[in-house]
Amino acid sequence: MLAGFFGQLLLDIVSQGIEHGHVHHSSDATDGGRGRVPLLLVVALIVHSLLEGSILVRGAGSGVVDQHFYALVLGVALHHVPAAVALATLLRLRLGSFGRAWPWLLLFALASPAGLVFSNYVVLQQLLGSGAYASLLGFVAGTFLHVSTTILFETSPEHRLNWPKLGATLAGLLLALAVG
Repeated sequence: MLAGFFGQLLLDIVSQGIEHGHVHHSSDATDGGRGRVPLLLVVALIVHSLLEGSILVRGAGSGVVDQHFYALVLGVALHHVPAAVALATLLRLRLGSFGRAWPWLLLFALASPAGLVFSNYVVLQQLLGSGAYASLLGFVAGTFLHVSTTILFETSPEHRLNWPKLGATLAGLLLALAVG
């Protein structure tokens, strides 16, 4: 879970917080990159989506996820709507038209289902048989935890890393590990 939390922190810095459903207007995000796709940002969103889709597993050994599979699929899909709107807005501003933005939006839209298909049809037995699924579930839960607590880190419109807050978080992590 901690790896997911800090992994999402890194993705959040790269994606400028767009997976939270908002775009920060800055010359770098919009005007400065006119005509270019923010490739690193799109890759960060795709990684985030792939991971979320990969935990949606149906089968013995996936426990509560299997019991509430369709509710979780709906939750992940709804979770991506604000990010998709923010990404569409940013791509429209940078590329000048929605027509040029559609392929990138489609790629983002297919990332989570691709993670679901890969987990369920390619590596399902390896995931559930080796205990890797529990680790993956913990990692993705950590990413959700970070997204839900992003206000702790988001202190500047540019999503710059706040070193004092990161230090306090790391101190809390070390304290939790020492006590646990």
